[in-house]
Amino acid sequence: MKIVCQKAVLSKAVGLAQNAVSGKSTLPILGNLLFETTKEGIDILGTDLEIGLKCKAEVEVVKQGSITIPAKKLSDLIRASADQEIELSVEGGTKVNFKCGKFNSSIMGLSKEDFPNLPEVKNEKVVEIKDNDLMEMIKKVVFSVSNDETRRILNGALLSVDGKEVKMVSTDGHRLSFIRKEIDGGKEKHSVILPTKALNEILKILDGGEEKVQLSFSEGHLFVHKGSTVLVTRLIEGQFPNYDQVIPKKHETSFVADTDALHKATYRVSLLASDRSSSVRYSLKKDSLVISSTTPDVGEAEEELEVGYSGPEMTIAYNPKFLIDAFKALDAPKLEMLLSSPLNPGVIVGHEGRRDYQCVVMPMRV
Repeated sequence: MKIVCQKAVLSKAVGLAQNAVSGKSTLPILGNLLFETTKEGIDILGTDLEIGLKCKAEVEVVKQGSITIPAKKLSDLIRASADQEIELSVEGGTKVNFKCGKFNSSIMGLSKEDFPNLPEVKNEKVVEIKDNDLMEMIKKVVFSVSNDETRRILNGALLSVDGKEVKMVSTDGHRLSFIRKEIDGGKEKHSVILPTKALNEILKILDGGEEKVQLSFSEGHLFVHKGSTVLVTRLIEGQFPNYDQVIPKKHETSFVADTDALHKATYRVSLLASDRSSSVRYSLKKDSLVISSTTPDVGEAEEELEVGYSGPEMTIAYNPKFLIDAFKALDAPKLEMLLSSPLNPGVIVGHEGRRDYQCVVMPMRV
């Protein structure tokens, strides 16, 4: 095998494929990237057996062939090289020659024989969604995915497609994030659970543009096609909880606040709620919200904000991290918090807009 290409081209493709490479595997081959020449250039593939990433790069193919190359060593060499053409060649065996300008080196690769193949799409069913819509959906749910390994079914987000609507939901048992988007769909219906790592890796191949991304649903896997890049991930098996029962359908009252002001005030007060079991209290009265925290042997803090509220006085305690995460994800100048009682979940939504995105936060008992 022998290829020649610009540093930027190789750097981009290797950087993407490397995201799927395992850093902890006991199988040396999984620390490598597979290089395979094609008629159009070269395919570069990385995998950890849970996620696979294939990137196509337009290069000059001098000699056809294939080889696997240690991902980190290759990435380090590319990064340290001058902005010139890079030549990769395998003259015999598994020794890979790397040349850039007057710099020459060699890396010991491995044959592709033991490199795992990506699963193939079976009974392909494709749904298209805009890049920026998919990016927004993932960003607005990934923070509330559970990291409790004993609750495997919650270690990912539910992706549900029903005709012209796509939904994404995540929960860790204490909070829930829900978002829906309209798509140019048909009668397709799918429901899969994407692991956290897959959500984060999908974000890395998106750019927030208007280009359509293809989602191909296959037994046990989801394929994400973005331009010349294909990501495949295993799915979490099992039945996702009935999230619709968790989202309150009625609320007795609500308050409207400036999102940035509430975010910053909550954060400041939370600095004195350092213990994991500590909370911040939201005390509501007419046109006013007092945020406070008291932690024994640490200290106390309080801040008052003007808010749009006219209901009965009440005090509710929350985990401040859950609130702050929701405020960050909301991305709206003003928010509305829908309430019913100090013991029932609060729902955070954007004010005066479509409520396609909702964050449900459970209160704490104090």
